[in-house]
Amino acid sequence: SQQKRYDRGQSLPGRVFEDGHYVWVNDQGALLTLLPLRADAAAQCGLRAAVALPVRIGTDILAVMELFSDRPHPESEDLVHLMRDVNLQVGRVIERERTMLQVGEIIWGEQQDLVHTLHDALGQQLTGLGMLATSLSQRLKIADQEAAQTAQQIASAAQDALEHVRQLSRGLFPADIDGAGFVEALRQLAATTQSLHKIRCSVECDALIALPNSRVATQLYRIVQEA
Repeated sequence: SQQKRYDRGQSLPGRVFEDGHYVWVNDQGALLTLLPLRADAAAQCGLRAAVALPVRIGTDILAVMELFSDRPHPESEDLVHLMRDVNLQVGRVIERERTMLQVGEIIWGEQQDLVHTLHDALGQQLTGLGMLATSLSQRLKIADQEAAQTAQQIASAAQDALEHVRQLSRGLFPADIDGAGFVEALRQLAATTQSLHKIRCSVECDALIALPNSRVATQLYRIVQEA
């Protein structure tokens, strides 16, 4: 079944997915007719009965659950009601997972907005402050050496603050993380954490890690970041 694809309204799962009603089949001939893509396998297994039920979230059908048997089973309202309850619970689990994913995306988006604000607004102000302090230091070099030194210290402090903002930006909002670059992204996060908070932080990884896609890599990165 996992190797097949079904169009809406076609075959047993497609039919249930389209109309939203369960289908109970208790005849081998009728069952094989409803399984055109899997008829040979079903016949080899000796399947004689099946029931297919929709998995719902509210009025939306997310999936179809199929139960097969190699012996006939008269239609049972108790089993149908039981499986509807099971499918309802499955749908609720999926709904919770979907909600958690949406919440995670919202939080990640807010972090991105915060980092953009830090980098674009605060970063520009720090750059301007550093330039003004450097210019003031140049003007005061002859007239007042002590004031010139103070101005240069302000310029250095502004540059340090700007570098901290950049490090924070890279830590909270890294470039796209692909599966192959996951470990390197963690090392950059560790270096940023150590630099900003003066806490020893390192990544130990002896094996080559290649994650299947950027979505998985990003989710794992967020887990490490929260930790």
